Amino acid sequence: MVKRYSDLNRAKVNANVNISANLGRVDDKASTQFLQNVKSTADTFADIAINNAKRNALEQAKDSALASEIVIENGLPVYNPILDGGDVYNAKYEEIYNKNYVDTLTTSFDKKIVETRKTFLDDPKNQFDAIPLLNSMNDIRSSMLSEVPQQFQNIFSNYSMGKINQVFNAESQQVATALNNSNKKSLLTRITNFGKVYEVDPSEENEKN
Repeated sequence: MVKRYSDLNRAKVNANVNISANLGRVDDKASTQFLQNVKSTADTFADIAINNAKRNALEQAKDSALASEIVIENGLPVYNPILDGGDVYNAKYEEIYNKNYVDTLTTSFDKKIVETRKTFLDDPKNQFDAIPLLNSMNDIRSSMLSEVPQQFQNIFSNYSMGKINQVFNAESQQVATALNNSNKKSLLTRITNFGKVYEVDPSEENEKN
């Protein structure tokens, strides 16, 4: 007997049948490890590239800074760094350029002091007085200090003051020696003259006899 459609609808379904939804887990450990290896390799290559770029930038900055000419105008070096690279390049360039600038600055000051001292020594009236030299050196220091960039003023101020003290102390000792010798000579001259005043004339001595 053929069942009708309506009979099929009345067919009972066994509700006690358990259907498992667990189709089985996919093990992704291998793929995760692979991705981690790829990332690690990429990071390594990136680090190598970055380090190479930094090293090249540092070398180029060093070469450029050492080749940079520091112009002297009116006895004073002109501060003019050319910072046209990236952060790494500019930092290294400025470090080396600044050192060269300070060296040039102190050398320029030393030359001025040498010239001033020579002028001082050429004037005979300064033989017994070092104060004019001190005043001249302080004038040079003040003039240069007013033109030095702000970032180098403390360095230059300390260096120039130390140099002035060194030269002045040395010259003061020379002056003291000159004064001492002059006083000795003067005293010897006075003693000699004093002896001549009271020296007995032989003719007078004969007359007494």
